[in-house]
Amino acid sequence: MFAVYLFLVAGGLLCAFLSGHGLPTDHAPALLPLISHLRDPSLAWGVSVGPRDLYWASTVVVFIVAICIVLYAMHLFSSKRRKRDDDPTHIDGLADRREVRASAGKNQLRAQGSTIRPSVKRPKPRDLGFLLGESCGVDCYSSYELSIGIVGPPRSGKSRNFLIPWILAAPAAAVTTSTKTDNFVATMIARSKRGPVTIVDPEGLASGVASALRWSPSRGCEDPTTAMHRARTLCAGATENVKDGGLWLIETEMVVQNLLHGAAIDGRPTSDLHAWSSSPPHSREVVRILGESLEAAPLWYRDLDGVVMSEERHREILWSFVRSIFAPLADPKVVAQLTPEPGREFDPLEFIKNNGTLYLLGSASGRVVMENFISALIQDIVDVAYHEASASTGGRLDPPLSLLLDEAANYPLKSLGGLASSGGGNGIATVAVVQSLAQLRAQFGYEMATAIWDSMNVKLYLPGSSSVSDLRDVSKLIVTETTNDGAGRSVPKTTRQRPILDPATIRSIPMGHALLLLRNAKPIMLTLKPRTKRRVARELRANRKVVEKMLREGTRANGRNRA
Repeated sequence: MFAVYLFLVAGGLLCAFLSGHGLPTDHAPALLPLISHLRDPSLAWGVSVGPRDLYWASTVVVFIVAICIVLYAMHLFSSKRRKRDDDPTHIDGLADRREVRASAGKNQLRAQGSTIRPSVKRPKPRDLGFLLGESCGVDCYSSYELSIGIVGPPRSGKSRNFLIPWILAAPAAAVTTSTKTDNFVATMIARSKRGPVTIVDPEGLASGVASALRWSPSRGCEDPTTAMHRARTLCAGATENVKDGGLWLIETEMVVQNLLHGAAIDGRPTSDLHAWSSSPPHSREVVRILGESLEAAPLWYRDLDGVVMSEERHREILWSFVRSIFAPLADPKVVAQLTPEPGREFDPLEFIKNNGTLYLLGSASGRVVMENFISALIQDIVDVAYHEASASTGGRLDPPLSLLLDEAANYPLKSLGGLASSGGGNGIATVAVVQSLAQLRAQFGYEMATAIWDSMNVKLYLPGSSSVSDLRDVSKLIVTETTNDGAGRSVPKTTRQRPILDPATIRSIPMGHALLLLRNAKPIMLTLKPRTKRRVARELRANRKVVEKMLREGTRANGRNRA
């Protein structure tokens, strides 16, 4: 009855307003007079509220509007409830807002500011770590001290949500690998404003964008220790699946380090490495260089001479491994990428100090040709970064070097596990992105791949993975306890664990979300929202068009040259 009364009063007020009599707020009648004077509502009000027909039309309008408001409110409530039910961030057992803020929020990041960036007095979150996404209304960050591993199948949003924003946000020098030009096109111009940009692109994916600097495989190999480290990286996997492969690998590394050492001491171009590796007789020149040079490591030439003069069958088997390592240098485009002009050699120390950006491009099929050389280049930068960090305040680079390794399993970087576990403490922020953990195992072997992944402090799982065993392992990591109080005295209380997310649920995480495992914190379901201010977004789109135009023109020019 109260609702009926409200409708009748509201209808009278609206009628009085529409008929020009003003609002009779001082004469609101009781319910009984309103019902008693339905034919002439003005009698119930004690003042004129307008014609009867207008009064009832106004009342009907009020009724319809009220019904519409109620229906709309019910729709909003139902939609919000349905959205909450479908929201993966509100699954029981996942971190709630308080727990998200404590483990991944801005305040916990700022608390580490004096350690992560001692040179910045009042650091902002972007000075201290990468933005991961949002959960329960809280922005989630990972500090530059923590290594990040991302698993996501193709088209799951790895570049859009992580790599591109992080390349742009990297506070200093950045190294990034990619099998496509997407990340390069989106970030090249913006990064060029931070420092020099260097591109290693043996397949010509970025034709039309020139890179003045070139890296040589023999760079720094005047130092015997550098030559040994470089040879170890270049020879990774060369003797796999071969009987007594470990013994053959030792000898292969010895030959390769001699070739690198000789090339560096005598200032030889990269093409000479290929010539020397083609057959043992051609390497006699290296024996002469090392034997005559006062800069050469003592007695190294004897080791190489011993191989050259060894029994023929042994020598040919060994040299087959050496040839395979330098075989990519048979391609003139690869040699061109690895042969710097005088005075234009890529220097990792200058690269780090000048906040440079290094793009390492190569398609999925072509990366096999260059994978060991790319790994050697990355390792060269890492070795210099470690050395520079040891001489810096606090034993770390400040600002940190960012290694953003898309398709990380494509490159046999044997130090990846060490980077994941200790790189952050030296100011090297490591991000490894793979399509599946099976890729890691195929490249590094089961035990080393497991060690690498276990070393990642932050693990992100994107939707769409189809490896049952890997999904099951993740599900076992995120469990909660449930208690059964029993049905009486004869049934004891029991506690058992149940998975918060089963493998099927992890696989079917909605697009635009990711499961975050951050050290020992509760699992967090992220909402991925790449945030770029509108002005910056317009600038990035304009930059992308400029770079895409350069690539098109370069491709057309290459086509005309081939014709």
